[in-house]
Amino acid sequence: MFRDRFWISLTLILPVVVYSGMVQEWFGYTAPSFPGSGWLPPLLGTVIFIYGGSPFLKGAVQEASDRQPGMMLLIGMAITVAFFAH
Repeated sequence: MFRDRFWISLTLILPVVVYSGMVQEWFGYTAPSFPGSGWLPPLLGTVIFIYGGSPFLKGAVQEASDRQPGMMLLIGMAITVAFFAH
């Protein structure tokens, strides 16, 4: 399950990185523009967060409800904070 989600998330990350304004600035290029291209990184980022992060988020909820914090809770909190921080 984790391996499949990893590879799918990795392929979805590539357009997010290519269309990232910061990465374009670092490397001095401009990604091809099309109607809606500005929405590509936030939409794919949301898909990656939900699809790729769901095992961690489900595990975090389970660990929190069991009152036994562990690695899933730590990762779930980290990806949630990273998602909402930007």
